Amino acid sequence: MSSSPPLVFIVQDELLYQTYAWLCAQADVPYVRAEGGLHALTQLERTHASAIICEKRLADMQALELWSIIRSDPATHNLPFFLLADKAPTEFTAAVDHTIGRATCTPLALSRILASAFPQVALPPFLSSTATPSLHCDLRTFSLTELIAWLNENQKTGHWIIKIEEASGYLIMQKGELIYGEFTYERGQDSLLALILESLEVNKNNQHVKEDISYFEAGQLAEGYPRNIDMSTRRLLVSATVSIDHLNAEIIG
Repeated sequence: MSSSPPLVFIVQDELLYQTYAWLCAQADVPYVRAEGGLHALTQLERTHASAIICEKRLADMQALELWSIIRSDPATHNLPFFLLADKAPTEFTAAVDHTIGRATCTPLALSRILASAFPQVALPPFLSSTATPSLHCDLRTFSLTELIAWLNENQKTGHWIIKIEEASGYLIMQKGELIYGEFTYERGQDSLLALILESLEVNKNNQHVKEDISYFEAGQLAEGYPRNIDMSTRRLLVSATVSIDHLNAEIIG
């Protein structure tokens, strides 16, 4: 693992933190977790950090209060600060102040963080903006359900990065089964339904929308991978189809 100072995460959402931690391990970059703003400040007094990543509301203070303290200290005033929020505070003016929208999927968020904090690190393909995916297409070429069904049938293992305008999604598949999903504000099984509905909307309107699907094949997943989907992929696809039929029936009715 890199000998550089760690990333400091102040994230209360347990699964979100576990996902960031797992991805950091894949990128071979150091990281630590702070329980709140005061804990983070204590850590910064004892050691250097490569960046701070935190949610808007912390357990013991607001993120802007922590940011203000960090910026007022000569030892940390240039420390990159990443706020997980949809809107940048007006106080954010420095080049080291960053806002990452909550609709940005975790791998894309982390790749942005690493580009700032660890520009020299060679990233795994699914975290790199320049890597060539194993499969790349748009939602007009293939339907998302057809792609998932094909990869499920062939028992593939890998990572999906899906971009639709400013929103993005992340799916993890192990031996053909989806085990993790996120899209905009949805997590788990709901994220897959949201993705399918969004892809259908794109195809239905046939409008010019910036979107693409990138699939990165992996021989196997590293240990400790996050998981928020327990239903089999075939049942998930059937459930999604039923939900869509119900929605269409309500619209027609």
